[in-house]
Amino acid sequence: MLVTRWLRDQTGGVENMAAINRAKSERLYRALDAEPDFYRVHGERACRSTMNIAFRLPDAAIEAQFTDDARREGLHGLEGHRSIGGLRASLYNAVTPEAVAVLSQWVGEIRRLRG
Repeated sequence: MLVTRWLRDQTGGVENMAAINRAKSERLYRALDAEPDFYRVHGERACRSTMNIAFRLPDAAIEAQFTDDARREGLHGLEGHRSIGGLRASLYNAVTPEAVAVLSQWVGEIRRLRG
């Protein structure tokens, strides 16, 4: 019941939350898709998740450095998906659009620094 009330009162309802979540995932996918030689997003575009964005980097060492760098920047929980490995950004309802904006900008910066 608490989540239902939060959805109603804070986000304008389920339909509005769905729109917010689509916008969040579209923003992060755009950032990842802008660097296809560095970020390899899991799944065909038409089948991509709006909640769990799984992606890979060129190799495991770069992925490990990515998560270390992310933690230092205050970006947590990007460690891999348990069944496919790599990295994963979970964009559940409580993740703000502002947080996704920070992550989206950061993935571009990391590409320029580490790529």
